Amino acid sequence: MRYLIDLCSAETYTSFSDDSSKTVAYFKDNQRKLASKVQSGDILISYLMKLRRWIGYQEVVRESHDDPKTIGKPWVIYFGVKTHVWLQSVDRMLPIKLPEIWDKLSFTKGKTRSEPAIGPVRRSLQEINQEDGKLLIRLLNEQQRLQWPYPINNAAWEAQFKSTPRLKSKRKMHKQRGGNAPTNRPFEYWVEGKRMVEPRHDYLQERFVEYLWDQGINPKQDVDFIDVQYSASGRTTFCEIKPTENVPTRYAIRAAIGQLLEHRFKQSPKAALEIVIGSKPGQEESDFVNS
Repeated sequence: MRYLIDLCSAETYTSFSDDSSKTVAYFKDNQRKLASKVQSGDILISYLMKLRRWIGYQEVVRESHDDPKTIGKPWVIYFGVKTHVWLQSVDRMLPIKLPEIWDKLSFTKGKTRSEPAIGPVRRSLQEINQEDGKLLIRLLNEQQRLQWPYPINNAAWEAQFKSTPRLKSKRKMHKQRGGNAPTNRPFEYWVEGKRMVEPRHDYLQERFVEYLWDQGINPKQDVDFIDVQYSASGRTTFCEIKPTENVPTRYAIRAAIGQLLEHRFKQSPKAALEIVIGSKPGQEESDFVNS
């Protein structure tokens, strides 16, 4: 028995999720050589590429065949599979950067979490070693049973479908009350009479949330119009995310301060406040925030 990577896009994840039987796994024609080596009993471990999350696993019960219905399409090779675990909700998938995963897998261990996960997660049907495979199977089985939440920003999930609007009706997202506008929408500041557009909000928020996970903190995102909030050491903290790719740092800080003070006034007078910006502030800006 071998453990093999099955890379999924948001589209293939949604398609397989909508298949009630989950008994067929498709692969592209350019993977024919690797597919020919797959045998019954091998395990396909599914990984969502752009969001970097583990989804589930299937056991191969029928070796590769061409599907006549897919001639002329990229997905022509199929396996008969028995699905053992498939995490149906996006916010229940296992992020690869969880300490119990990142610090244990042979191809991520010892690397900083700012590095991309490389090695076998670059192409489908790449084999991983037995220890890595057993670890992922164990954690996926536990997650299927416990269903721990790992929140994801709705906009980050929506962004996966930009090139395939036809799948819009099939998307299943984790809804939250009081969410902000989608964070992949350009973020706007009014600066000295000119509107400046900032498109990096979703990326910055995702990186910050991953940082909190690394610290063992499970944050909430886009609840009650607050970008990120979390509890640690018995205290709640409200966070405003402010990218600075196209705007001076001082204006981003000014905008964040007003929003955070309003959040604290309306939600929790004792909450701590944090500003997460996309570039290092100058000394004067740091002094202003800490004054």
